[in-house]
This record gives sequence, structure tokens and C-alpha cells, in this order.
Amino acid sequence: MRSSLHHYSYRSLDDHVTRMTRYATLMASELHGEGRRVSLAGVLLRPAWRFVRGMVVKRGLLDGWRGLAFHLVEARYVREKYLRLWMLQHADDAKFAARDAQRPGHID
Repeated sequence: MRSSLHHYSYRSLDDHVTRMTRYATLMASELHGEGRRVSLAGVLLRPAWRFVRGMVVKRGLLDGWRGLAFHLVEARYVREKYLRLWMLQHADDAKFAARDAQRPGHID
């Protein structure tokens, strides 16, 4: 090819964020269904690592403001995915605790 090829995966920032929100919800449900769990530390650290990996390791810095915007959205996606998983697993913990509390002979 003699000319540049530009590929735009998303129509706009809103389109990108909307898709990532949908994907985060789907992935959290899938991970939860597989029995995967995440700690609160994972909820906090995984998004930071995704951002650093994208900007430094994969050289997103070289893409300027577009790289920054893309990797901020990617880190937001990771944060939302694992936060949703964390919330799902804690909802399960609360259900089990409530169920156990209703059993005869249960002592707190």
C-alpha cells in the first residue's frame, strides 16, 4: 500500500464507552458464572495495570491524545468489569448468609 490506512473502531467517544459498558456487564456475568472471583485489591489494581500496560508497555504514548483517551476508556472497562464481578460475588455471599441464618439451629 502506498497510502495510510485509517481504521476507526468506534464512531465516537460515546460509542466506545457505551460498548465497553455493555461488554463489562457481559464479561462480569460470564466470569461469575464460571465461578471466578476478584478481591477488592483486584478491582483497584487491575485497571491501573491495564492503563500502564497500554500506555507504556504497548507504547500508547506514541498515539498522543488518542492513545490516552483509548487507554483511559480501556482502564474504565476493566474497572467496571471487575467491580461488577465483585458486586455479584458479594450479592451471592449475602444470599448464602441469609439462607444460612434461616436454617434451624443456626447461631450467629
